[in-house]
Amino acid sequence: MFRKFLPCAVVSLVLGCFILGLSGCADTSDQLPAFSGKWNQLIENMVNGDKEAISFTVISDGKRFRVESSNEITVYDGTSLWTKYTGEYASSEPSRSDISEVGAKQEMFWRNTLFNKKGAGGSVAGRNTTLFQAASNRPDGEIAIQNWVDSEKKIVLKSLKTIIRNGRRLH
Repeated sequence: MFRKFLPCAVVSLVLGCFILGLSGCADTSDQLPAFSGKWNQLIENMVNGDKEAISFTVISDGKRFRVESSNEITVYDGTSLWTKYTGEYASSEPSRSDISEVGAKQEMFWRNTLFNKKGAGGSVAGRNTTLFQAASNRPDGEIAIQNWVDSEKKIVLKSLKTIIRNGRRLH
């Protein structure tokens, strides 16, 4: 669900409705904050001009989480990842997969910070942020990622991914 990435697309993940009920935050990366919030994701394909907007509602107690969109509900209960499709992709029963704690953290797109700290990121959703950047050369082109992370709560408020193929910036 979170890694759905259209070819030649730029994904911009922007905090839409600021985080409610933030608590239990600390500066260590081992402690994850408890919160609820809403993200809006805009997927743009610059080749054919398509745009798709998706909203996510997230509720997390730090370790466990529930992510809900218009067509999918994903729940991590501490040991298993449960997925149920709704709407157009409806399924009668949720699917279950066992994943490690590391695997569960990879599903937490709001915690997806990058190691290359760039500096002050300015204000996003009324919060001071730190900008993290990373870039990689891949066989099919280059990819650059920028994340604006809440300086106090350590949650990704905005993310931008850019793909460069054959010298052309596809965003």
